[in-house]
Amino acid sequence: MSEDDDIKKRVALLLNWVTLSGKQRYQIQSMLNLNLRVVIQTVDLLGDSHSVVQSLSGHASIFIAPKGRVRRLFQAFHMICESKRGTLLIVPVASKLSFPILLVGRLKRLRLIAIEWGDIGEEPSFITKFGMRLCHGISHATWFKEPFMRELLHDLGAKNLFFLPNAVPLSKTDPSATRSIDMLWANRLVSNRSPEEFLKAVKSIQSYENFRVVVAGVLSINMCTDITWSRQQKILRTFSDVAEFIPFQPIENLLRDSKFFVLTGQYVFGNNSVLEAMMAGCVPIVTSSPGLSSLIVDGENGLVSRNDALSIEANLKRALNMTPEEWLCLSNAARRKVTESFSVTQWELSFSKLISLVDGT
Repeated sequence: MSEDDDIKKRVALLLNWVTLSGKQRYQIQSMLNLNLRVVIQTVDLLGDSHSVVQSLSGHASIFIAPKGRVRRLFQAFHMICESKRGTLLIVPVASKLSFPILLVGRLKRLRLIAIEWGDIGEEPSFITKFGMRLCHGISHATWFKEPFMRELLHDLGAKNLFFLPNAVPLSKTDPSATRSIDMLWANRLVSNRSPEEFLKAVKSIQSYENFRVVVAGVLSINMCTDITWSRQQKILRTFSDVAEFIPFQPIENLLRDSKFFVLTGQYVFGNNSVLEAMMAGCVPIVTSSPGLSSLIVDGENGLVSRNDALSIEANLKRALNMTPEEWLCLSNAARRKVTESFSVTQWELSFSKLISLVDGT
């Protein structure tokens, strides 16, 4: 395709994105597959955005946001002003910059999609709700990925609510292959993931022999806030004898080598690592959270417990006592669920419908 042909494509302008890893990589690739020219402004939290863009099949332009809110905001304004009328402006409602970016986009007659990731806490504050109301109120549509958010967004006056959960590409795997990791944790060691509850449960069942636990969630100091770094160091000191702690990293190879994938916390549904794990044939061990039943059903394609150490411990024991035949049944069911309902192919079809919805407003 010539450069002129690429310029003629409709632009999807993604502003104020925190990172391009994980789910964002698959979503951007899907936008490219839909013949959009993708232009991205990212904070690049994990420092790997350039490598993600280089791995995409198709052309995407990336701009690393400068430090400081004012400079980041002016960069976003410049990108909007350079855009043609009808450009898709896709902005996460995740910071104080979201509303001014959306407002300028509206004045430039772009088509606005506000994203609600859903990780806003148990009960958002008045200020948070006010900011959400402003952002969703001026947007042409709201893309939300957590089903429990629908009622709140409706109450806040969001228009054209569109449920679009995360998705992963189809992949081939052999669930019957030998797997050396019994339990894998592959998320950051942050408070809303309750890593201490999981590690306490592991510590309490150390009488079980020959089971291996790997925690792939250790961040370097430059990737942490002071609070996150302090919490992580305390966890490493307290639980160094119960698991293998390794750096936070792409987990494809780890998933193929793991029997069970563990994710605890307040919100589990739609977490991209869970979807990737299930696609790889790992049986998920998770804690109950809103909307989870549309992805994981206890005893059918995973193990579900309350979010406390005793309940998690009971599920870990269920996992360790499982026969190979029982594990294989749950593994196949987990993979089948993601293939049928959470594949990238289906995500592309849904996103195409979202564009049509935005254009029709």
